[in-house]
Amino acid sequence: MLRLAVLAIPLLVITVFAVGEGLGGESGWWGHLIQLAIGLAAFAGAGFAPKVVGPLLVLLGAVFTVVTLVNVTAGGMIGAAIIILWLPMILSGVQLTVAGYRGQSADSD
Repeated sequence: MLRLAVLAIPLLVITVFAVGEGLGGESGWWGHLIQLAIGLAAFAGAGFAPKVVGPLLVLLGAVFTVVTLVNVTAGGMIGAAIIILWLPMILSGVQLTVAGYRGQSADSD
């Protein structure tokens, strides 16, 4: 359960961003909606195929970290985005991968 709880942190933050930008009339909410859809698909598939979803989360977290480093110009926001959004995704991916190779399911601790 802890593996999925760690993944829930960035999903909740992305949901807040998507709703806030959507209600505010900004066009950037679509990007957050795509990130949320990918994260929810990984969250749903984690129990069935942790050996596949785990490395995928590590890869996605690493890609989103690089994109954040390249695109964000505000200095303080880079570290916050990486720590709050992408680091939990990477950690959850590592935990799922290890659990998958140990023969455990995603929701058992």
